[in-house]
Amino acid sequence: MLVTVAATEALARLHEFDAFIDARTQSEFALDRLPGAVNWPSLTDDEPSLVGTEYK
Repeated sequence: MLVTVAATEALARLHEFDAFIDARTQSEFALDRLPGAVNWPSLTDDEPSLVGTEYK
């Protein structure tokens, strides 16, 4: 079951979840994350700029 909540609400409800999955790049995850979140990046650090270049 997918549950989407705002970060402020998630922080208040941390005890209700088994895991928080952060799909941002490893660099973005390193900058900031919810306490206890795990990083399952959907793109490498280099891919967002490549995707933007190819899209343009």
